[in-house]
Amino acid sequence: MPPEIQALDPLIEGCAALGLRHGVADRLGPAVEAWLTPVWNKLEPVFPAGRDATLLAAACRLADVGARLHPDHRADLVFDQVLRATIPGQTHAERTFLALSAFHRYGGEGPENTTVERILTRERIERAEALGAAIRLAAQVSGRSPELLATSSLALSKNDLTLSVTKASADLLLGEQTSKRAQALAAALKVELKVKVK
Repeated sequence: MPPEIQALDPLIEGCAALGLRHGVADRLGPAVEAWLTPVWNKLEPVFPAGRDATLLAAACRLADVGARLHPDHRADLVFDQVLRATIPGQTHAERTFLALSAFHRYGGEGPENTTVERILTRERIERAEALGAAIRLAAQVSGRSPELLATSSLALSKNDLTLSVTKASADLLLGEQTSKRAQALAAALKVELKVKVK
């Protein structure tokens, strides 16, 4: 393979391919990753050897894989889809983490699966919940548009999660659903939410 292909991460590329197969716009995942990176860089790693950044990138490529599924069963279906996908470059714990974050991206609670608790530590379960909530917020704020997502930003300090939006897009972005999803992310990160209009 050419060097540029060899340099690609198989997990990220596999998740991107799965997303494309389900109609996820190829620019959405990288845009969500860039939006969430400033927050994720502030968190203590829960996986070794820099894998947290890789898992963030992979999860963001799966940001919209459940869009075409029935809303009543979407979280469970996405969990199974990601858990059983033939994507290389991941451990069992990482596979379970990605499936759980995809489950929470669609507002799932639980899941009712004891395997998760046998494979993931409590810390990783909580991080997967936070990641799912973060991607859910990004999808709400962006309307699945990288350009619209770029009119806002997310920042994390010791006690606060700050969602900032431009004045021009505030009326469009700061609705009830956005507030609810931002609150859910702040709760998952155990901080207070602040909203700023720039």
